[in-house]
Amino acid sequence: MKEVFPLAKPSSKAILVLLLLGIAVPVGTLFTALAVSKSSVNHTVIGLILFAAILPSAIIFWTSFARRTVEFDGHELMVKTAFYTAKISRDSILPEMAIVNAAHFPGGGIATRTNGIGLPGYQVGWFSLKNGRTVFLAYTGGNALFIPTNTSFDLLLDANDANALLEKLKSTAKNRGGQD
Repeated sequence: MKEVFPLAKPSSKAILVLLLLGIAVPVGTLFTALAVSKSSVNHTVIGLILFAAILPSAIIFWTSFARRTVEFDGHELMVKTAFYTAKISRDSILPEMAIVNAAHFPGGGIATRTNGIGLPGYQVGWFSLKNGRTVFLAYTGGNALFIPTNTSFDLLLDANDANALLEKLKSTAKNRGGQD
């Protein structure tokens, strides 16, 4: 049976930053273009241009924040956040899983974003650690579940109930004969 664990919501600061980027930038660009333009433009055209500029931003905004789950069926862990999905088999997860503060988690902390969203209070996607290891983040700040693997990447997940997810992962290891 598949269990779903919701990920933590983005911070208010992250939402505000994305809103500003998604609305202020297209509107500001349009009005700057109109100000330097030598021709007059119909108000209907301005409205259509604004709609066309803001609609993709609204879709990006909704997608970025609405998709936030961890699914576990006993065999595979699947993280779905923003535009990113990471899958890992239960057999690839190492026993050193722990609830950690991101400032102190293994790997020395986050070094660079390789393919992800990096806003204050909202980091999702693929990042590199200071030790060179790749990590898939779904992180909003504070404590999170660090899941090391024997594959090319680790996971750092800010689940609403990280303890329940940790216990579920540990119990499946015990039920499989204690391989972890």
